[in-house]
Formats: sequence, structure tokens, C-alpha cells
Amino acid sequence: MLTAYYDLSLSPPTYDIVAFLSHVELWRRRLGDRKTRIVMLPGPASGFRADKLWPHTLPERVKMRDRVALPMARMLPNAEVILAAARGPRQAENAIGYGERLYGLKVQLAALAEGIRPLRPRGEEKNQGLGHGPACNVVTITLREAEHWPERNSDLDAWHVAACAIRAMGYCVQVVRDARQAGAFFGEFATSPAASLDLEARAQLYRSAALNLFVNSGPAWFAVALDCPVLIFKMIATSSPTSTGAYFARCGLPPGSQLPAPHQRIVWANDTARAIVDAFRAWADGSPARPAARSA
Repeated sequence: MLTAYYDLSLSPPTYDIVAFLSHVELWRRRLGDRKTRIVMLPGPASGFRADKLWPHTLPERVKMRDRVALPMARMLPNAEVILAAARGPRQAENAIGYGERLYGLKVQLAALAEGIRPLRPRGEEKNQGLGHGPACNVVTITLREAEHWPERNSDLDAWHVAACAIRAMGYCVQVVRDARQAGAFFGEFATSPAASLDLEARAQLYRSAALNLFVNSGPAWFAVALDCPVLIFKMIATSSPTSTGAYFARCGLPPGSQLPAPHQRIVWANDTARAIVDAFRAWADGSPARPAARSA
């Protein structure tokens, strides 16, 4: 059994764990192990890394760990997930991640290059056949409304115009807002508070949708690892160190390039209403992003 440590002394308790989980699956397949043990190691600052990065407060970090990082780890098939109470030494010889910073876009892209999009909602087997595939007309819009790096946030006015246009094309638009806005209407559009607050519900919604629309964000890369059909906008935000063209080039995704899966596409443009609607029309007219292209 492969033991994989997600080390909170170096890593954040956020959606960033998605890259780590993709890396774990990459190594599990390479080693030929049937199962994986994921151990979340506590850091030195009340269980987390000692920094001033977001999430800033201890309650916020605990909430992100318990509502995002741990549930996401449990979506890796054949994985046992342990939240370690104390750090201790590395316990397994066949292990990765202890004292390592195993997250970031470069890590996830390396797994994607080998076709690894491993996450699945735990409840999906209860819903087989409900809404999967090209017959489904649900389109999700996930809004980034975060306090950190606000210049990366969704242009709410543009997304509202786009949502109206997509609805007019005959699609059912499901809006997923930031957890702080869970349940709040988006103009005249009802939102999904369950998907905003519960990662399992979010995963099931993304997996059942015909297409999922995002700006560059943690939930977008989560959907990629779920093997969902996606369009991702607004990759570049020059004031954010992990959203510059140079950063993407260093990771192996230079501006203008694409992800290896045809049903997962990047739109290298800001999230203007015109860019969103044009990209959606191209998809609706028969782009290879159709959901039938994804794996089971």
C-alpha cells in the first residue's frame, strides 16, 4: 500500500490538495499498488503551516480542512484517509509527501499528461444514469467571490448577462456561489447552497452537468480532476503570482495552450459576457468539449 502524506506544515488546507491527490494517483498506478493510505499531517501553528496566507484565521483553516481538503481526499478511489492527531516520524517505507510541498498547477498538469483525473464523488454510484452525458441540459456557473486576490474574482455583471444568454438557448443554468454567499440569489437565478457548502454535493452537480463554467480557481481544477467537462476563463491576473503568463509557462501551460483532454478547455480571455457566450456557443455547436468525450 502506498502511503501519501499531505503535510500541513508546508501545504494549505484548501482546494490546492487537488494537485496532491492527482500526484498520489499517478504514483499509485506507477507502483501498481491497489490501495492508498492518505495521512494528513498537522503543522506547527495549531495544526497548520506558520504563514500569513489565506485562510488567515484558525477557524477558517479548520473549516477549509474539514469541508474541502478531507472530503476531497475521500473522493480518491481505494483510499483510506487519516487526519493525524500528532506529527510523528514517517511510518511507511513506501511513502511520498512527508516534508514535501506536493501541490500546485505543475504537479496536477504532470498527472493530467498521463490521463489522470481521478476524483469521484462517493455518492455517485447511487445516481448512475441520472443526468450524465449529452442529453443533460444543465450548465453550471461557479462564481469566484473570494476575499484573497479579488482581481481574480468573477465579473458578476458579465456572468449574469452570459447566464441569461445560455438560458435563452434552452439550457438550465445552475449557479454556485462562494460559501459566504451561499443561498443568495444571483439576479433572478436561484443558486445551489448545498453545492456552495458541501463538497460532495458540488462534485455530484459538476459530474451530472453538460458543461461547467469557471474563472481560474480552486473549484475549476477540482472539476478537472473529477473528469468533468469544463470551460475555464480569466487565467491571467498579473497581480497574483500564480496567475501570470510566466507562471503558467513555467508550469508547462503557456498562454494559448490547452489541457490534454478535449472536453476540458481553457479560454485565454477575460470573463467578458461576449467571451463567455462566444465560447459557449462554440461548445454548443459541436465543440470536442461535449461531455461524451470524458471517461466514465
